[in-house]
Amino acid sequence: MMNKAIFFLLLTFNAYCQPVLTLPEESYDFGTIEEGIQASHTFAVKNSGNQPLIISNVRPSCGCTTPDWTKSPIQPGGNGTIMATYNSQGRPGAFTKLITVETNIQGQARSLTIKGFVGPKVDKVYTEEEKKNSPKVTFERSVYNFGKIETGQTIRQKVKVTNTGKSNLKVNGIQSGCHCVEYTLKKPEIAPGESTEIEFLYKPSNQEEQNDIVTLSTNDIISKDQFVSFKAKVVPGFGSGNLLNTAPSPSPFK
Repeated sequence: MMNKAIFFLLLTFNAYCQPVLTLPEESYDFGTIEEGIQASHTFAVKNSGNQPLIISNVRPSCGCTTPDWTKSPIQPGGNGTIMATYNSQGRPGAFTKLITVETNIQGQARSLTIKGFVGPKVDKVYTEEEKKNSPKVTFERSVYNFGKIETGQTIRQKVKVTNTGKSNLKVNGIQSGCHCVEYTLKKPEIAPGESTEIEFLYKPSNQEEQNDIVTLSTNDIISKDQFVSFKAKVVPGFGSGNLLNTAPSPSPFK
């Protein structure tokens, strides 16, 4: 009887001692967006429980949606975010995308939804005054050559971005065609003359020479090259573990 009593006490204790994922908003409607836009929305997350909450994975229902989320444990009463970016390029019409959120709460995956309508692309003509007052993306370096890396290894690389324009630079999202890049953005809005760092986790899935382009979606109406290039030669059995890049870089794009 004593063992059964202890067992039920443990069950009761475990039921009350756990994180609780609270999502004030579970769906977002972008309305009508222009084709080619990288539409981003940030969902708020709160831990309403009494143990740390860990968001272990965020899985979109298709490759057209790129997630980013708070990677560090969210303490009881603390807040985090989940950002979803929808790539509307070549996808006209209505869309509804499901995003599955996996945490350390066993058997309690949650879902978020983004939806909207992609209308035709309109080539906007900007005035000289608008161009003069535009923010401007400037990378400290725009080409990163990591040399030889092993299949399955992850490169951690910080990229410095400066706003050399006349108004606030807003980073709406970051896309990579290889779906082999995750990122953490410290500041989504950068004042004129200020800089921020974007930390990338780069894990190429294919072997041989790689040249993967990572594109920023911003409100910069002048710069054409809002991207950085990650290069590597992926080989089997080169080493193990994660790498922090220290390799020299070729000259940036002109």
